[in-house]
Amino acid sequence: MITMENIIRDGHETLRKRAEEVELPVSTEDKETLNEMMEFLKNSQNEELAKKYKLRSGVGLAAPQINVSKKMLAVYIQDDGKGNQIET
Repeated sequence: MITMENIIRDGHETLRKRAEEVELPVSTEDKETLNEMMEFLKNSQNEELAKKYKLRSGVGLAAPQINVSKKMLAVYIQDDGKGNQIET
């Protein structure tokens, strides 16, 4: 599970280099990384889990932010089907 301890900070060398392309089809390892990124975002928007694990809420996470230098991004936004964001 990704926590705030896994999020690297400004100035880290990974954030300064060009991220690698992701080969298609996506590897099992990359799928696992993306699933973990999505889990982090969902957990960060869940009030109880965010408090329990001290997560900052977010709607997007790029792989370089977790020290994976690949062009991968996870975004999690809930809506009610009418374009209105749902508060969690």
